[in-house]
Amino acid sequence: STFAFDKADSGILGKNNVFGIEPQTSTKLNVNMTLATIMAGKGADGYGKVTLSKEAANYPLTIKYLEEGTEKELKIEATDLDDWDALKAKVSKAGFELGTDGILEDKIMITAKDTSKTLIKSATASGTTEAPELGDGIYKMSINDVDFTFKDTTTLSRVLSSVSQGDTGVNMTYSSITGSFNLEAKNYGNVEKISVSTDSVLAKTLFGIDSTWQGQDGNADNDVKKVDILHLNDTFLTNVNNKLNTTLVEGQNAVAELVVNGEKMRVERTSNTIAVDGLNIELKNTHDATEAPITFDVSLDSDDVVEKVKEFIETYNGLISAINTAVTTRPDKDKKYDPLTDAQKEEMSEKEIEKWETEAKKTVLFNDSPLKNVLQSMRSALYGGVEGVNTVLSSIGITTGTYDKNGQLTLDEAKFRKALSDNPDQVTSLFTAKSSIEYSPNLTSAERSQRYKESGLMYRFQDILKDAVGTTTPKGSLLQIAGIDSDRTAGENQLTEKLEEINEKIEKLQKQLKAEQERIWKQFTNLETTIQKLNSQSESLLSQLNS
Repeated sequence: STFAFDKADSGILGKNNVFGIEPQTSTKLNVNMTLATIMAGKGADGYGKVTLSKEAANYPLTIKYLEEGTEKELKIEATDLDDWDALKAKVSKAGFELGTDGILEDKIMITAKDTSKTLIKSATASGTTEAPELGDGIYKMSINDVDFTFKDTTTLSRVLSSVSQGDTGVNMTYSSITGSFNLEAKNYGNVEKISVSTDSVLAKTLFGIDSTWQGQDGNADNDVKKVDILHLNDTFLTNVNNKLNTTLVEGQNAVAELVVNGEKMRVERTSNTIAVDGLNIELKNTHDATEAPITFDVSLDSDDVVEKVKEFIETYNGLISAINTAVTTRPDKDKKYDPLTDAQKEEMSEKEIEKWETEAKKTVLFNDSPLKNVLQSMRSALYGGVEGVNTVLSSIGITTGTYDKNGQLTLDEAKFRKALSDNPDQVTSLFTAKSSIEYSPNLTSAERSQRYKESGLMYRFQDILKDAVGTTTPKGSLLQIAGIDSDRTAGENQLTEKLEEINEKIEKLQKQLKAEQERIWKQFTNLETTIQKLNSQSESLLSQLNS
C-alpha cells in the first residue's frame, strides 16, 4: 500500500531507467497535490473546456445544466461556421463562450462561463476520426446538501478547507499516516448526519461512495443521489465496511441520571455539557450505574462577586469624586484667571501659559447645573428600591458613609458576604434586574418612571450616563452642551453656537468700529480743510488791511 523512493541512483530512477518512475513519487497523497494529479485516469464529473476540429460536419456536445439537473445537447453544424456572430450567440445561450482567440486555425475552443452552473459532460464529433480534446476537469461534490465545485488545479488542501469551512457542519481531514480521509460532524449527538452525493467521481474516489450504494432501507436503487453515512442499516453498513475498509463511529447523546435536591431526573443532551437550573455540568467520562454515585455540593463563588463589587465601588467613587471636585472648586477671589490675550501670551513662557490655563480650567465647571443634576441622579439611584426586590444597599453592607465623603460608597465585606450567602438571588437582582421597557431617550415620563422602578442599580446608572453622554438621537444633555470628539456634536453644540454668536458679534462690532473710525477721520479731515481755508482767508484779509 506504500511505495516510495526518496533517494536513489540515477540509473534506477527516471522514466527511461530501471523502475521508470520519477524521484519523490509516492502512492500516498499529500495535501499540496492538485486534483489533476490525484484524479489522473479516473475521469471527471465534467469539463470546462472542449477543443473540436472544424473539419467535421457537425459537433454534438452533451451539456449538463446543473441548475435544471438535466442534460442537453448543443450541436454545432458546419453551416454555423459561416456566421461567426450567430455561432457565438448560440454557444453563449448554452452557457459557454468561444475561445478568446476565436477559431484557432483548424480548431474551435468552447469554454464554460460558470462551471458551478454549466459544464461539459461529454463530447463526440461525427465526420472525423479525431476525438475532441477535453480540458479543465471539473469535480463536483455535495456534502450535507452543500454543493462544491473544484477545478483540476485545486489542491487537496483547498478541498479539505472548503468543506470544513463551508456550511456543511462537517470537518474533513486527511491523515498521511493512515492514508485515509475523515469526515466528522462538528456537533455531537445522534441527530447529526453526514450525507454525501453518490453521483460524484470525486466522492467515489475519496470515499468509495457511488450510485450503486443503497438507501437505509436496503432497497436496490441505482438512482440514489446521496447516502446518509451516519444512518445506514446494519446489514448495509457491514457490507460497506467489508468493501471499503471504512470505520464508522456513530454519534451518541450524552445521558446522565441525576438526583438534584432529592429529585431524580434523566437528562439527555447532544453535547457533554448539561445545564440544570443555571448550573453547567460537563461530563468528562462514562460512569457505570453499579459504581458509587458521584456527589458534589454547589456553592456560590463569593470571592469573585466581592471583587467585582469592589471594582464597581472604586469606579463609582472615582466618578463621584471627579464630578464633586469640578462643581465645588471656587474661583480664587484674589487672583482671577481670565483667558489670556495674544499680547499677554507673548510676554509669558510656555510653562507659564500652561500653568495659567490649568488653573483657569479648575473652576470652569464650578456650580455647573447639568453636572450637578447628573451627580444628584446617581446618588438618588442608590436609595430607591427596586420593584420585586426585598433588599436595599444598606442591608447588604453598602453605605454612603459620613457626610464628608460626599456620597462615596463604603463596603462592609463581612455583611455583604453574609447577604450573598443567605439570599444570592435578591442581591443579584438588586444590581441586575432588567425592566420590561427597553431604554430609549424618547421614552415618555410614565415609561421612564416604570423603567426606573423595575431596573437594578446597573441599569439605572447606565440610563443616567446615556441621558448625559449618549450619542443616539437626541444626544445626551452634556453632549448637547459641549459635544464630544468623533461625533457630530464636536462641531454642533451649545458652546460652539455661543462662540459663533460671540464671534459674529465681535465681527459686527469691528465693522461698526471701522465705520465710526472712518466717520471721525472724515470729520477730522473736513475740519482740517475748513481750518486751512479760514487761515488762508485770515492771512489774505490781514494783508489787505496792512496795505
